[in-house]
Amino acid sequence: MFDENKEKQFILQLFNLEYSDVQEVSCIRAGNTVIIDIILVSDPVPCPICGCDQPHIKNYVTKNITHSVLSDRRCTLRYHARRYVCPVCGKTYYEHNPFVFKSMKISALTVYNILNDLKNYNETFSSVAKRYYISSTTVASIFDSHVDMKRKKLPEMINFDEVICLQI
Repeated sequence: MFDENKEKQFILQLFNLEYSDVQEVSCIRAGNTVIIDIILVSDPVPCPICGCDQPHIKNYVTKNITHSVLSDRRCTLRYHARRYVCPVCGKTYYEHNPFVFKSMKISALTVYNILNDLKNYNETFSSVAKRYYISSTTVASIFDSHVDMKRKKLPEMINFDEVICLQI
């Protein structure tokens, strides 16, 4: 027996959301992929330019976000983000998004999990990429943008012994 309320409650727990945060949520299963369709409750923020606190909803933009909340299959969060327009200065901007960092298509949780997995010296960019259903180039970019490893200084003098091997 399918219980829609239990499914909604489960989805909200997965994404650390409350009933009061969500206007609509649904789950679609397509093969080895789960698509979570979500619209958050409108919570307009003041205009970042003029501070007007009465923006109008201009439109909705669907953002497909790769999420790692499920470990056994690909999970895509289809988030319908509101785009506001300020009636005073005309500036357009998006509502606050609890899922991703600004202008990213991979959830903050996925970025955290990738960086945590890369702490293990046996992991490669390719193995982590396969686990989170993204490219190894993306994993390398995430690593490079979040990890700043300082190089160790070389001593003032270095000696090398040259050994020549001749094959007869």
